[in-house]
Amino acid sequence: IAPTATSAAEVLIEAQGFESANWTDGQKGNRWRYGWFSGPRPTRWFTRCGCASRTGSYAAYVSHPEAGNFCPAEYLSNQTTWFEREGLDFSGYSSVRARFWFTGKSEPSRDFLILFVRVGPESVPIIPYTNEWQFSGTMGNWSFQDVALDDYAGMNDVTVEWYFGSNGSVQYGGFVVDDIEIVGVPKIREGDTCSSVIELSSCLGNQTKSGTTSGYANDFSTRGTGECSGEGGDS
Repeated sequence: IAPTATSAAEVLIEAQGFESANWTDGQKGNRWRYGWFSGPRPTRWFTRCGCASRTGSYAAYVSHPEAGNFCPAEYLSNQTTWFEREGLDFSGYSSVRARFWFTGKSEPSRDFLILFVRVGPESVPIIPYTNEWQFSGTMGNWSFQDVALDDYAGMNDVTVEWYFGSNGSVQYGGFVVDDIEIVGVPKIREGDTCSSVIELSSCLGNQTKSGTTSGYANDFSTRGTGECSGEGGDS
Protein backbone atom coordinates (compact mmCIF):
# COMPACT_ATOMS: atom_id res chain seq x y z
CA ILE A 1 0.00 0.00 0.00
CA ALA A 2 1.19 3.53 -0.71
CA PRO A 3 2.36 5.57 2.28
CA THR A 4 -0.57 6.63 4.38
CA ALA A 5 -1.26 10.02 5.96
CA THR A 6 1.98 11.88 6.64
CA SER A 7 0.56 13.91 9.52
CA ALA A 8 -2.10 13.38 12.14
CA ALA A 9 -4.22 15.93 10.26
CA GLU A 10 -4.76 13.65 7.25
CA VAL A 11 -7.43 10.98 6.96
CA LEU A 12 -7.91 8.33 4.30
CA ILE A 13 -10.82 9.09 1.97
CA GLU A 14 -10.43 6.26 -0.56
CA ALA A 15 -7.96 3.47 -1.32
CA GLN A 16 -7.62 1.00 -4.18
CA GLY A 17 -5.05 -1.76 -4.46
CA PHE A 18 -6.90 -3.68 -7.22
CA GLU A 19 -7.06 -6.90 -5.22
CA SER A 20 -10.80 -7.45 -5.72
CA ALA A 21 -11.81 -10.01 -8.34
CA ASN A 22 -14.71 -7.73 -9.25
CA TRP A 23 -12.34 -5.68 -11.36
CA THR A 24 -11.41 -8.70 -13.45
CA ASP A 25 -14.98 -9.99 -13.63
CA GLY A 26 -16.26 -6.67 -14.97
CA GLN A 27 -18.91 -6.40 -12.28
CA LYS A 28 -20.10 -2.97 -11.22
CA GLY A 29 -19.15 -2.15 -7.66
CA ASN A 30 -18.94 0.95 -5.55
CA ARG A 31 -18.35 3.53 -8.29
CA TRP A 32 -14.98 2.38 -9.60
CA ARG A 33 -15.27 2.07 -13.39
CA TYR A 34 -13.14 1.48 -16.46
CA GLY A 35 -13.74 2.16 -20.14
CA TRP A 36 -12.35 3.40 -23.45
CA PHE A 37 -13.08 5.95 -26.15
CA SER A 38 -11.22 4.56 -29.14
CA GLY A 39 -9.35 1.46 -30.19
CA PRO A 40 -10.32 -2.12 -29.33
CA ARG A 41 -11.62 -3.06 -25.92
CA PRO A 42 -8.85 -4.13 -23.53
CA THR A 43 -9.45 -7.70 -22.37
CA ARG A 44 -8.46 -6.87 -18.81
CA TRP A 45 -7.31 -3.90 -16.84
CA PHE A 46 -6.25 -5.91 -13.82
CA THR A 47 -4.03 -8.97 -13.74
CA ARG A 48 -2.96 -11.75 -11.39
CA CYS A 49 -0.11 -13.18 -13.42
CA GLY A 50 2.53 -12.00 -15.88
CA CYS A 51 2.33 -8.32 -14.92
CA ALA A 52 4.20 -7.27 -11.80
CA SER A 53 2.15 -5.45 -9.20
CA ARG A 54 3.81 -3.33 -6.56
CA THR A 55 2.01 -5.07 -3.70
CA GLY A 56 -0.43 -7.97 -3.64
CA SER A 57 -1.39 -9.81 -6.82
CA TYR A 58 -3.26 -7.20 -8.88
CA ALA A 59 -2.46 -3.90 -10.58
CA ALA A 60 -4.11 -1.72 -13.22
CA TYR A 61 -2.36 -1.64 -16.57
CA VAL A 62 -2.68 -0.45 -20.15
CA SER A 63 -2.60 -3.51 -22.39
CA HIS A 64 -2.92 -4.70 -25.95
CA PRO A 65 -6.38 -6.35 -26.01
CA GLU A 66 -4.92 -9.65 -27.20
CA ALA A 67 -2.35 -9.72 -24.41
CA GLY A 68 -4.92 -11.13 -22.02
CA ASN A 69 -3.44 -11.68 -18.60
CA PHE A 70 0.12 -10.74 -19.47
CA CYS A 71 1.94 -7.42 -19.64
CA PRO A 72 3.78 -5.43 -20.63
CA ALA A 73 2.48 -5.88 -24.14
CA GLU A 74 2.47 -3.06 -26.65
CA TYR A 75 -0.61 -0.87 -26.52
CA LEU A 76 -2.26 -0.01 -29.82
CA SER A 77 -2.03 3.16 -31.88
CA ASN A 78 -4.75 5.70 -31.16
CA GLN A 79 -5.81 3.81 -28.04
CA THR A 80 -7.50 5.70 -25.19
CA THR A 81 -8.44 3.89 -22.01
CA TRP A 82 -9.22 4.97 -18.47
CA PHE A 83 -10.27 3.91 -15.00
CA GLU A 84 -11.80 6.21 -12.41
CA ARG A 85 -13.43 6.62 -9.02
CA GLU A 86 -16.56 8.75 -9.28
CA GLY A 87 -18.77 10.29 -6.61
CA LEU A 88 -16.06 11.27 -4.12
CA ASP A 89 -17.12 13.69 -1.38
CA PHE A 90 -14.47 16.30 -0.52
CA SER A 91 -16.93 18.70 1.09
CA GLY A 92 -15.54 18.15 4.60
CA TYR A 93 -11.90 18.74 3.70
CA SER A 94 -9.66 21.80 3.42
CA SER A 95 -6.96 19.92 1.50
CA VAL A 96 -6.97 16.78 -0.66
CA ARG A 97 -4.18 14.73 -2.27
CA ALA A 98 -4.11 11.76 -4.65
CA ARG A 99 -1.23 9.34 -4.11
CA PHE A 100 -0.29 6.37 -6.27
CA TRP A 101 2.61 4.35 -7.67
CA PHE A 102 3.29 3.72 -11.35
CA THR A 103 5.87 2.24 -13.69
CA GLY A 104 6.15 1.61 -17.45
CA LYS A 105 6.98 3.14 -20.80
CA SER A 106 5.32 5.15 -23.58
CA GLU A 107 6.44 7.18 -26.58
CA PRO A 108 7.96 10.35 -25.05
CA SER A 109 5.93 13.54 -25.50
CA ARG A 110 3.33 11.66 -27.52
CA ASP A 111 1.57 8.99 -25.43
CA PHE A 112 0.50 10.09 -21.95
CA LEU A 113 -0.68 8.76 -18.64
CA ILE A 114 -2.83 11.60 -17.22
CA LEU A 115 -4.61 12.19 -13.94
CA PHE A 116 -7.91 13.95 -14.67
CA VAL A 117 -10.38 15.38 -12.15
CA ARG A 118 -14.02 16.28 -12.81
CA VAL A 119 -16.71 17.77 -10.56
CA GLY A 120 -20.38 16.93 -11.13
CA PRO A 121 -22.00 14.49 -13.56
CA GLU A 122 -20.19 13.73 -16.82
CA SER A 123 -23.13 14.94 -18.91
CA VAL A 124 -23.28 18.40 -17.28
CA PRO A 125 -20.12 18.85 -15.20
CA ILE A 126 -19.65 21.76 -12.84
CA ILE A 127 -15.91 21.53 -13.57
CA PRO A 128 -15.01 19.48 -16.69
CA TYR A 129 -12.15 17.00 -16.77
CA THR A 130 -9.00 18.90 -15.82
CA ASN A 131 -5.41 17.69 -16.15
CA GLU A 132 -3.74 17.64 -12.72
CA TRP A 133 -0.71 15.45 -13.54
CA GLN A 134 0.78 13.76 -16.58
CA PHE A 135 3.72 11.60 -17.64
CA SER A 136 5.17 10.19 -20.85
CA GLY A 137 8.40 8.36 -21.52
CA THR A 138 10.12 5.73 -19.37
CA MET A 139 9.75 5.05 -15.65
CA GLY A 140 11.83 1.96 -15.06
CA ASN A 141 11.18 1.59 -11.33
CA TRP A 142 8.01 2.06 -9.32
CA SER A 143 7.58 5.79 -8.78
CA PHE A 144 5.47 7.32 -5.99
CA GLN A 145 3.35 10.35 -6.95
CA ASP A 146 1.71 12.77 -4.52
CA VAL A 147 -0.63 15.11 -6.43
CA ALA A 148 -2.31 18.07 -4.73
CA LEU A 149 -6.03 18.35 -5.46
CA ASP A 150 -6.69 21.32 -3.19
CA ASP A 151 -8.72 23.11 -5.87
CA TYR A 152 -11.44 20.48 -5.28
CA ALA A 153 -11.42 20.58 -1.48
CA GLY A 154 -14.86 21.49 -0.17
CA MET A 155 -16.61 20.02 -3.23
CA ASN A 156 -18.87 16.99 -3.65
CA ASP A 157 -19.40 14.52 -6.53
CA VAL A 158 -15.74 14.54 -7.59
CA THR A 159 -14.32 12.04 -10.09
CA VAL A 160 -10.61 11.16 -10.13
CA GLU A 161 -9.50 9.39 -13.29
CA TRP A 162 -6.32 7.74 -14.60
CA TYR A 163 -6.35 8.08 -18.39
CA PHE A 164 -4.00 6.80 -21.09
CA GLY A 165 -3.93 8.06 -24.68
CA SER A 166 -1.66 7.08 -27.56
CA ASN A 167 -1.15 8.54 -31.03
CA GLY A 168 -0.66 6.72 -34.31
CA SER A 169 3.09 6.18 -34.35
CA VAL A 170 5.31 4.23 -31.92
CA GLN A 171 3.88 1.86 -29.30
CA TYR A 172 5.47 0.53 -26.12
CA GLY A 173 4.38 -1.50 -23.10
CA GLY A 174 2.31 1.21 -21.45
CA PHE A 175 1.95 1.82 -17.74
CA VAL A 176 1.04 -0.05 -14.58
CA VAL A 177 -0.66 1.74 -11.66
CA ASP A 178 -0.99 0.37 -8.14
CA ASP A 179 -1.69 1.28 -4.49
CA ILE A 180 -3.87 4.37 -4.87
CA GLU A 181 -4.80 6.46 -1.84
CA ILE A 182 -6.81 9.67 -1.72
CA VAL A 183 -6.31 11.54 1.56
CA GLY A 184 -7.63 14.79 2.98
CA VAL A 185 -7.23 17.23 5.84
CA PRO A 186 -10.62 17.76 7.52
CA LYS A 187 -11.92 21.30 7.77
CA ILE A 188 -11.52 23.05 11.10
CA ARG A 189 -14.96 23.54 12.58
CA GLU A 190 -16.19 25.79 15.33
CA GLY A 191 -14.96 24.44 18.63
CA ASP A 192 -11.98 22.60 17.12
CA THR A 193 -8.50 23.42 18.39
CA CYS A 194 -5.16 23.32 16.60
CA SER A 195 -3.02 20.46 17.82
CA SER A 196 0.74 20.68 17.79
CA VAL A 197 0.83 17.77 15.33
CA ILE A 198 -1.20 19.69 12.73
CA GLU A 199 0.66 22.13 10.54
CA LEU A 200 -0.52 25.69 11.09
CA SER A 201 -1.27 26.07 7.38
CA SER A 202 -3.63 23.08 7.55
CA CYS A 203 -5.34 24.41 10.65
CA LEU A 204 -5.91 27.76 8.98
CA GLY A 205 -6.98 26.20 5.70
CA ASN A 206 -4.17 28.04 3.88
CA GLN A 207 -3.55 25.46 1.19
CA THR A 208 -1.70 26.01 -2.07
CA LYS A 209 -1.83 23.97 -5.24
CA SER A 210 1.25 22.23 -6.59
CA GLY A 211 2.06 19.61 -9.18
CA THR A 212 2.27 19.44 -12.94
CA THR A 213 -0.58 21.24 -14.68
CA SER A 214 1.34 22.59 -17.64
CA GLY A 215 -1.00 21.29 -20.30
CA TYR A 216 -0.86 18.60 -22.89
CA ALA A 217 0.90 17.62 -26.07
CA ASN A 218 -0.60 16.75 -29.42
CA ASP A 219 -4.30 16.00 -29.30
CA PHE A 220 -4.64 15.74 -25.51
CA SER A 221 -5.54 19.37 -24.85
CA THR A 222 -8.95 18.00 -23.97
CA ARG A 223 -9.98 14.61 -22.71
CA GLY A 224 -11.56 12.26 -25.24
CA THR A 225 -15.31 12.26 -25.59
CA GLY A 226 -17.86 9.59 -26.34
CA GLU A 227 -19.80 6.90 -24.59
CA CYS A 228 -17.86 4.78 -22.14
CA SER A 229 -17.98 1.08 -22.83
CA GLY A 230 -17.72 -1.29 -19.91
CA GLU A 231 -17.62 -0.90 -16.18
CA GLY A 232 -15.44 -2.38 -13.50
CA GLY A 233 -16.18 -3.11 -9.89
CA ASP A 234 -14.29 -2.35 -6.77
CA SER A 235 -13.32 -3.95 -3.56
